[in-house]
Amino acid sequence: MQEVIGCIRTAFPDTHWVLDEMVAEVISIGWCIPSRIGWIRDTGATMNPLSQPVRCHSGVTSVSAVLSLLLALCGYLAAGCGSTGMPPVTVPPPPTSLAVVVSSTANGQFTNFYVDITSLSLTNQAGTTVSVLAAPQSQAFTQTQEAEFIHLNGHMAPFLTAMVPQDVYTQATLTYTYAQFTHVSLNASGALATVTDAVGGPNSIPQTASVNLPAPLAIHGSAMAVLLDLQVSSSATFTNQGAGQPDTYAITPMFKLTPAAPMPQSQVQVKGVDGLVSSINSGSDSLSLMIDYGFNNPSYPDGSTFTLATNASTVYQGIGNFSALAVGMIANLDLTLQSDGSLLATRIEVDDPGATNVLTGPLGTVFGSQGDIVELGRTNEEFNQSVVPGSTIMYYSFDASTAFKLSGEIAVPSNLPFSATFDSSNLIAGQNVSVASQVIVTSGGRYTHATTITLVPQTINGTITGVSSSGGFTVYSVSLAAYNLFPILAVQPGQTTALRNPSSVEVYVDSNTQMLNSDPVAPGNVLRFNGLIFNDSGTARMVCWQVHDGVAE
Repeated sequence: MQEVIGCIRTAFPDTHWVLDEMVAEVISIGWCIPSRIGWIRDTGATMNPLSQPVRCHSGVTSVSAVLSLLLALCGYLAAGCGSTGMPPVTVPPPPTSLAVVVSSTANGQFTNFYVDITSLSLTNQAGTTVSVLAAPQSQAFTQTQEAEFIHLNGHMAPFLTAMVPQDVYTQATLTYTYAQFTHVSLNASGALATVTDAVGGPNSIPQTASVNLPAPLAIHGSAMAVLLDLQVSSSATFTNQGAGQPDTYAITPMFKLTPAAPMPQSQVQVKGVDGLVSSINSGSDSLSLMIDYGFNNPSYPDGSTFTLATNASTVYQGIGNFSALAVGMIANLDLTLQSDGSLLATRIEVDDPGATNVLTGPLGTVFGSQGDIVELGRTNEEFNQSVVPGSTIMYYSFDASTAFKLSGEIAVPSNLPFSATFDSSNLIAGQNVSVASQVIVTSGGRYTHATTITLVPQTINGTITGVSSSGGFTVYSVSLAAYNLFPILAVQPGQTTALRNPSSVEVYVDSNTQMLNSDPVAPGNVLRFNGLIFNDSGTARMVCWQVHDGVAE
């Protein structure tokens, strides 16, 4: 060893030697001292120009000696302590940037379903557990991650991102402190009534939900997305005991956890995400968005904040370009989870730039002649408001100054065989809308004035009863269960717009519709359809964007 180093020093006198590691170990034949030695040369240095060749062994010149001796040195260090050798050191791969997106699979039984999530962890095949969402210091609502899942039926939204060791995981554990669902009925006088059943509450002891992994979850690559999907029908049961009587019910959230894309580092498309612009970086054309999962307001902040990039292909609706964005705007976006784990905004829609509150959910009642509506809110986004909605039910007034719009999330075909219009004359109870306002009114007998009402996509679950074609579209007649909002709400007294057959929706499908179903789209089968629902002279017609497998009714 001494000879090797001496020869190298002779050839390269500017070399600096560094002993990086030395670990002593006693074995049966004596001391073993595995070492890691490095050598560093000054920048621009050259080989020593000796007048005579450096000979470390007979007949070997300096250049070949250095090469040979370097190989010998490597062999010496690799050999460690002779024939016993050194055990190979396995360097673990870097962790994966794991994005968790949330979704749900539901029929039309519940109007909303909230879960306040406190922690999420994964356990590998060896029994080692890693945290994906760490438990908060407090179980108060302000510390937990609340999510409303019915608005995510057939949809996805980013929930959190965590660095997770690459491994194969066979078990997931999720805890929660609160869960609730709401269902709709009519009271004795035929008016709208809602019933909310819940378990847990603020500062409650966390309960463990059921999380099913259909197959071991292999986390690998630099970035990956997994889908946390609430199985709504399996998560709650209830029996309505009649008017004025409390329900008999049970709630135990049941989730399914699967990869969100077939391959790690695949791009994942997420459409129709609602959120509040919380900051803007003009230098990089990026923004921070607090994504809306439930009721987000200054008193009870809700949601996760993500940084979103934009590029030259980003589509802007309601505003001209990136420079028109402002902090406090409430937007609806399409996102792409890119292969490196970052989020790209491919579409940014701002329907009402001046709005300070946007409540999204189905219409509960429509009194068109009076200019009044009742909305069953599922999610609420709010900015700089001193007054917040008192409940999920909000009363609005509209007039000639109210703007009626269609969501830009779905492109409405120009060749539809019916008139796809949305205005004050054809609102119907059960349609999914976003209502924007500038001042919330909760007292004094007055309603909040709606500045903009936007028709947004919704998911229906039903049985196909017939198939036909019209103008290049395949038309499916879909029968709804009796508990669906359309048949329940259509019979309320005093409404000026109502459906002739509220238990059926005509669904229009063309080549642009994403067919995500595995069950055949055929009469007798139950499927879920997502799209915009219009009132065409008393007939509900959907422009369908996606088809999913259905949920038993």
